[in-house]
Amino acid sequence: MYTTVQLYSNASGQNKLLFGFPTFKISSDHSSNNYKVGFAPNSILCLFHSEISNYGRRNTYLLILKTLNSFESGNIIKHINPGAVILLHAKGRKHVNKILCWLNTLNLSSTAMPDASFFSAASNRFNAHVPPRDPAVTSPLWRLL
Repeated sequence: MYTTVQLYSNASGQNKLLFGFPTFKISSDHSSNNYKVGFAPNSILCLFHSEISNYGRRNTYLLILKTLNSFESGNIIKHINPGAVILLHAKGRKHVNKILCWLNTLNLSSTAMPDASFFSAASNRFNAHVPPRDPAVTSPLWRLL
């Protein structure tokens, strides 16, 4: 079972994939701004969501998620079917920019993608206003030395 994520960009907002490795991509219409991507179970992805409210205010969110297996339960999230586990959540421009700056310092390639526990620990440290640890320091290989 794959987790599908609706990605779009229009005048009322956008839902953008910042990192993650989708298994497939389905175009919803002829425009390239609206499509679905599918992720295998236990994949880690990062979504940037921005929308304009009814009052003209722009709301921004950043989510780092782990996709579900068929037997797991998780959070129900708009535009994500069937759902996912939220590892890190940032709301508001100030907090989103702080997380984006931190993500830019990480080298997130397919071979060195940190696991889910790293992102949930980073979320706890951000909530406590403490900078997160370097993934090289928290990796299991470093602990063996």
